Amino acid sequence: MQKAETEEKASFELKLALLSSKSWVLSPNHLIVWNGARQFKVEVEPRNLPSGVHYAEVVAYVPDDERGPLFRIPVTVVVPDQLTSEKKGLFSVPELRLEKDFVKRLFFHVPKEASWADLKLSNIVCESKTCITVHTVQIIPGRSFRENENKEQISAENNGSSEIILSVVGGYTMELCLSLYWSELRDVTLSLEVLFRCVHPSPSCLTFNSSNMWTSVDVTGFMREEEVFPEFKLTHRIVYKRPTSHKISPLGSRDVLPSGVQIYQLVLSYMFQLNQTTEVRPEFPLMSDLLYENPYSGQLWMVFNCNKQYKCAGDSYSRQYTTKLDKDDYILRLQVCHSKLSELKKLTDMPLCLHSKLSSSLSLEVTASRYDLMSGPTVTKKTLRPGISTRFYLRSLPEDKLAKCGIDQGHFLSGHFTFSKCDKVKKKVWCTD
Repeated sequence: MQKAETEEKASFELKLALLSSKSWVLSPNHLIVWNGARQFKVEVEPRNLPSGVHYAEVVAYVPDDERGPLFRIPVTVVVPDQLTSEKKGLFSVPELRLEKDFVKRLFFHVPKEASWADLKLSNIVCESKTCITVHTVQIIPGRSFRENENKEQISAENNGSSEIILSVVGGYTMELCLSLYWSELRDVTLSLEVLFRCVHPSPSCLTFNSSNMWTSVDVTGFMREEEVFPEFKLTHRIVYKRPTSHKISPLGSRDVLPSGVQIYQLVLSYMFQLNQTTEVRPEFPLMSDLLYENPYSGQLWMVFNCNKQYKCAGDSYSRQYTTKLDKDDYILRLQVCHSKLSELKKLTDMPLCLHSKLSSSLSLEVTASRYDLMSGPTVTKKTLRPGISTRFYLRSLPEDKLAKCGIDQGHFLSGHFTFSKCDKVKKKVWCTD
């Protein structure tokens, strides 16, 4: 029986005819399939395609067989709209119809210099008050899509208009989805405008050594004139702590892999003190932004006060674990697991980065020239010309203000800088500590 099956496999041969449904997808005309795996080349030539979503198939037939295709290879190509210099960063659709139970998808290439976008829905035609969902996504290599995602619901009325702010990453394609709420029964017609705003600071991440007394940042506008309102604020104190103790031990009988390999735990202990009630956020820079891709099994941490009372706990993505703690002494214990002792030993000296919010933010004075740093006036507003860089100068904080923040050796302050007076732009585009 086994011999018969072997002979049948060895003698198997099937001739197929391949057919592409579109001229921009190239494939061989014929393919011979044996009893093993076969590969063949399919080329996609999208350069002459207009903007939009395009679909094609490579279909395989058995010649003189009326049973239809043996298999299909689907090919989907998305060509985003390119915003030329004549459009000055404006993407518009004069009349867009949103149908119930249907998602309208638009794709466009975000200008490389873009910082954020103003999305405006106007000329809304609807019979009653309606809810419109706006969802944008950009895929950036090495990042979770949630880091570059905007999702908001807009309450719209007939002949009304609404505006929202979108955070964007320049140089990457953006998908914009518009849909009606599930309970809406009638279609809606509207006008859509997406205006990309370009205010590019260099460097985008500013490091300021207070002993230098000053620093500077260059800001460039693109496409059109932009009014900027420079504002530099320090909002958090950051302290790095080394573990005061560590312990590696095997876990229980339940923590054994199917292959019989034992899982071990590393418990690190960190001591820190708060001189006043404030919001704190523990972070471990080596792994706090990793989850499934983390080679270690978990990173659970718990905080206790000096009386061993439990206060808070957290895991990956530390930004979601901000907790308000009272003035006291605290101990944080971190558990990291792995099946190899050698890997856990590498983390026995892993530092803790502790973010604590200042009672009130500290603003840095901004001037328009190096000369004004000495005794000149500060600047609060400036008009950027397209393609021309403007330099802003920052004065360091006086020592008495630093002392009030409890800054000691090895500590530093973090905050954010903004160039817009719109609170929504401040929060979505530049507001990170």
